[in-house]
This record gives sequence, structure tokens and C-alpha cells, in this order.
Amino acid sequence: MLAAKYPAATGNLKGPVSLIFQPAEEDVGGQRMVQEGIVLAFPRFLACTISRA
Repeated sequence: MLAAKYPAATGNLKGPVSLIFQPAEEDVGGQRMVQEGIVLAFPRFLACTISRA
């Protein structure tokens, strides 16, 4: 959730920011999102993976 708080707190990003959380990454969640066209809904798309070490 830090990724959601940072832009609002710092004001470093201009314009709207959308956060999309991928369901069931271990299964077919990411593949399904691409197949359903979610990446086409936004002019810019940044993906990242966060895991516990």
C-alpha cells in the first residue's frame, strides 16, 4: 500500500494514478489480466513484483 500512499504524500506525480492488483499470481492471474485486456485500458503501464525476503 506504500505505492498508493507515496504519490499522494509527495505530489511528485501529475494526473491520475491507477493501481491494479493482480489476483492469484501463482496460478494464472497475470495471464488472465493480459487476456482480458487490462493493459490496454491505460496509456502507460508499470508492473512490479513485491515479495518478502
